[in-house]
Amino acid sequence: MAGAMVDTGAAPSISSARHGVRRIGPALAQASSWSGVICPKAKPNIQPPAAAPEPCERPSRADCGLPGTAMVYACFARPGAILPEQFAAWCRILADTAGAVLWLRGATPVVRARLQQAAAGLGIDPHRLIFAAELEPARHAARLPLADLVLDTFPDSGERRCLEALQQGVPVLSRRGRSPGSRRAGALLQAVGLPELVCDGPERLHIEAVRLGRDAARRAALREQLHQ
Repeated sequence: MAGAMVDTGAAPSISSARHGVRRIGPALAQASSWSGVICPKAKPNIQPPAAAPEPCERPSRADCGLPGTAMVYACFARPGAILPEQFAAWCRILADTAGAVLWLRGATPVVRARLQQAAAGLGIDPHRLIFAAELEPARHAARLPLADLVLDTFPDSGERRCLEALQQGVPVLSRRGRSPGSRRAGALLQAVGLPELVCDGPERLHIEAVRLGRDAARRAALREQLHQ
């Protein structure tokens, strides 16, 4: 396996569209610096979506192989963007959040087996890793709200993944880093008025992830804030 916020002033709103899809506000779009500095390890030429995908019918958790009521952490980064230390940190979050699962981007059978083996080696039942099918953008956007909390990658922050999640009203937890590439999701979270979801260091991120995993009321409040 391979993986400072920008103060933009007042938080913009993300307005509602059909079937719950969110359109990004002007201030949030400005905070999303797609043409800015790219972290050396990041892939170049990442382009932003011109608009949120056209809405389609939202699936159920059962349709996606997710548990009905358990906490669902998610990260749809390509497996190669997830560093071993970060995967271990996510497994520690699972260990401290009873019944929680980690929803990951679909992978080849070999990569999937390696991730499951790594989880087992860290004391996590491999069945707590759920692998998402590859879908076109509209269908992927429709299933995003099934996640309770999206976990950002570090040090290569997933700006686009964060943007997609926020458009769907799903909170994102990110870690503040020194490099420009590690600050991208943090800028978006700052822009929507959720600076508390940008954490200083791995210990703080762990605390916040577990706290949110155990506090459904807080997660609901974050979603409500994103829906305003």
